[in-house]
Amino acid sequence: MYYLGVDLGGTNIAVGLVDEDRRIINRESVKTVASRGAEGLCREMAALCRRLTEGSGVPMADVAGAGVGTPGVVWDGVVSYSSNLGLRDAPLAALLARELRKPVHLENDARAAAYGEYAAGAGMGCHSMVIVTIGTGIGSGIIVNGKIHRGFNGAAGELGHTVIVPGGRVCSCGKKGCAEAYCSAGALTVSTRRAMGEHPESAMWRLCGGDVQKADAKVPFIAMRQGDEAAKRVVDEFIGYLALCASNAINLLQPEVFCIGGGVSKEGDAIVLPLRGRVEELTFAGRDGLRTKIVAARLGNDAGIIGAALLGAVTDSGGCKR
Repeated sequence: MYYLGVDLGGTNIAVGLVDEDRRIINRESVKTVASRGAEGLCREMAALCRRLTEGSGVPMADVAGAGVGTPGVVWDGVVSYSSNLGLRDAPLAALLARELRKPVHLENDARAAAYGEYAAGAGMGCHSMVIVTIGTGIGSGIIVNGKIHRGFNGAAGELGHTVIVPGGRVCSCGKKGCAEAYCSAGALTVSTRRAMGEHPESAMWRLCGGDVQKADAKVPFIAMRQGDEAAKRVVDEFIGYLALCASNAINLLQPEVFCIGGGVSKEGDAIVLPLRGRVEELTFAGRDGLRTKIVAARLGNDAGIIGAALLGAVTDSGGCKR
């Protein structure tokens, strides 16, 4: 049996055909045209799904269902609001189910990616997990006892908007001091460019060809490995703020695994090892000294597709078939 996973983004719609071993066996993508509205988007997703299955030689009869990860507030198959897609109160699950004639599960994209890592990536074998995806902003998801924790109103898990510096930097949400204003790749880019302005001798200038606007979140890690002290201070500050965000989540929830995703996670031990040390200083151990494991994500951009597909395959008890 197969499952379709759809990652509906503001820029692209990506669809993957996932088998029972939780592997993507084929995928396709197209540009998102949000102006088509909910029904137009669902027709586009359905056409892409049909094209993918036909191209893979898989009859639609062998597809058990589909899952969609979408930006925005999602509840009971409906996108209550998504600024990225211009949707409000859009019943995407029902619309796509009508097009595909298959059951469809709809979830917020960050939670779908979190479920993918839990079920087929860094969280395999555990029962509870928190994942923070570090990109332009911060996405996050919480898994408790094999289920996504959504809160009573669907807004749970917004770790990026927990305050770690009272009265601090202004966040995109309008509050001050949010983790997203300090721990996102966007925030790291801002810190990098500021440090370059303060240190004209830094190797970060050479890496950017002398153009500060070309600096991104990768630059300080590369320069740090080359022995650049200014870059090292930028990375240390970033990891310090990330440790505050992680330790607050761990002290509250004590998950088995805390997972770092997004492009920054590709730095591997350069971020995971120092983060582990700092978080240990800020968190409590449980019985027998047990502590949350801090790991890097494994699935990369596949997490959203796999998570959405597997959410379409959940059992009646709400957990993924293991």
